[in-house]
Amino acid sequence: MKKAICLELEYFKGSAETVQGVDPCEQNHYDIDRGYFKNTGNGNGVYLVASKLVLVVFIKPDEAEETANICDHKREIYIDKFFKDRFGRLTKRNLELISKTMPTTVEVKKTFGRKGTEYYQVSEEDLNKWYIRCEEEKEKSKRKKK
Repeated sequence: MKKAICLELEYFKGSAETVQGVDPCEQNHYDIDRGYFKNTGNGNGVYLVASKLVLVVFIKPDEAEETANICDHKREIYIDKFFKDRFGRLTKRNLELISKTMPTTVEVKKTFGRKGTEYYQVSEEDLNKWYIRCEEEKEKSKRKKK
């Protein structure tokens, strides 16, 4: 596990695009350029792109790692799945809570995907602490309104 400094949160809004003239035999699939395709029948289909919540972090290099470019240590970590599972939807209010309670540092772990791609994950403990801070902030705002 390495320490990482949280720089910013980026939110990418999802979309749904309806298309006509779809072949009735066309299967549901993933298109790299347009997202997930779902055949809804009657010559119609929908391309779905999920929203994304990205935490941009700076990972402190080890003494052994000497790179001239500082951008080599700046990484994007997808954290939307964790918060979507907890909140249900990433509404404007929930996004404000998440960004307001963003920690200054988190623990990250290097992981490798099926195809050998390298990516980082925020530790489950740090994400749970972050979520608890969101819930506490939500309770504070409810008390202020009353």
